[in-house]
Amino acid sequence: MALAYPEILYRGFESVDILLESRPLEKGLSADLLLQLVVVKIGATSLCRASGLVGGYYAPSLFIGAATGMSYGKNISSAVAQSNPMLQRSVLEVASPQAYGLEMFFFLYAF
Repeated sequence: MALAYPEILYRGFESVDILLESRPLEKGLSADLLLQLVVVKIGATSLCRASGLVGGYYAPSLFIGAATGMSYGKNISSAVAQSNPMLQRSVLEVASPQAYGLEMFFFLYAF
């Protein structure tokens, strides 16, 4: 799994930083890839825990929350941008994908 999706490996909270696109030199991930990462991370976390490897649920849940929120935000932004090109973007302004990612990140952090 890690060979196909190296983003799922735990490298501190650097992975979450990359997901939230807070690093200017890092290329952002597409919404489809983010959803794939969510599924693969859930599977990898489940397999690791079931096999008895040391690990937790806290950091993976933050990664999953940030990836889910970013994917949702990117999908909403593209839907609004494609809805009607005649409308001003400010009329249909939605939050940035990072805002949705942070919302899910902190939602899971609270639990």
